[in-house]
Amino acid sequence: MTITACGPICDVGGEYILLESMAEFNVEGINALLHTCESHLPVLQAAAGSGQWRDLPEGPLRQGFEKAAAE
Repeated sequence: MTITACGPICDVGGEYILLESMAEFNVEGINALLHTCESHLPVLQAAAGSGQWRDLPEGPLRQGFEKAAAE
């Protein structure tokens, strides 16, 4: 999870989580607890169900998968 002086950042979409609920999740191979805002929760669940990280929006989690796939 990314926390800044302004608050937590959604690991799925990359924006601050200010007025929304937050959900915690884990990704195999990432040794950290990740967080998402409630608006990105459905897309995260759909991507997890299909196993397709490319279905994720541009954001920190997708960038991490892209970097891992390039290596």
